[in-house]
Amino acid sequence: MSSLKKRPNSAIIAVFTILFALVLLYLLFTDTSVFLNGKQSDLYTNNWSGYAATVPSSGASSSFNSISASWTVPKVASSPAPGYSSAWIGIGGLLDSGNNRLIQIGTEHDVQADGSKNYYAWFEVLPRPAVNLGSVSPQDSISARINRLDVAQSTWHITLSRESHGISTTLIDTDVAIRTDTASTRSAEFIIEAPAVVSRTTSKLLPLANFDTVAFSHCTTNLGELGSLKNVYRITMTSDGTKDGALLASTSAISKTSGDDDGGGEFSVKRIG
Repeated sequence: MSSLKKRPNSAIIAVFTILFALVLLYLLFTDTSVFLNGKQSDLYTNNWSGYAATVPSSGASSSFNSISASWTVPKVASSPAPGYSSAWIGIGGLLDSGNNRLIQIGTEHDVQADGSKNYYAWFEVLPRPAVNLGSVSPQDSISARINRLDVAQSTWHITLSRESHGISTTLIDTDVAIRTDTASTRSAEFIIEAPAVVSRTTSKLLPLANFDTVAFSHCTTNLGELGSLKNVYRITMTSDGTKDGALLASTSAISKTSGDDDGGGEFSVKRIG
């Protein structure tokens, strides 16, 4: 962590810490047994859209030890204002949210009440606060990866780079440590999120920005491409986290890259309303 010298200003630190302190608080599913049925399924939440995958609950020696993906930073609309959104990949979020074992990396795309817009990259290792990695711009191509280096010490390597106008810049390429257990490596996530403001006594979901569409590609884990995994869950964001709620962000089917013979690693999330 000593290599991370760059820090945002104090205002951004305060907002950033609040937004991601408990990134999974608003997920409405609580019975993890429904995620381990060995088939594809649809899930509904009030702050996630995208895909998640799990490994079997028993008799399995496999785990998610790496995840990677690419996406394009969206340009958020000026309305609604304020509005907030993030795109990220992570390991440990779906099944272990209550034990603060999540590791994730992504980008943030917000519009403030005065119409100003913020775009930046970040990573987070719960329960520590998120770290701002610096600015990104709409239409930047993001490539991110998380991979486990040492099981005993639970050391992970994280990288994120942005390509803008043909120039590639690495924003982070370093090792981090995370507390972990079996559940921490039994899920992998590719997500668009509506962040939440969290304090010791209250929590409030923030309004979702109008990001139009975010397309993910090259969604891969050490167990295979997203579309080839056995327990894959399409997650849809609705107003109340149920199938009957108003649709906020829809998730497309998984598709293959041209010439790809594997299960496919592309999908998109579209803002609705």
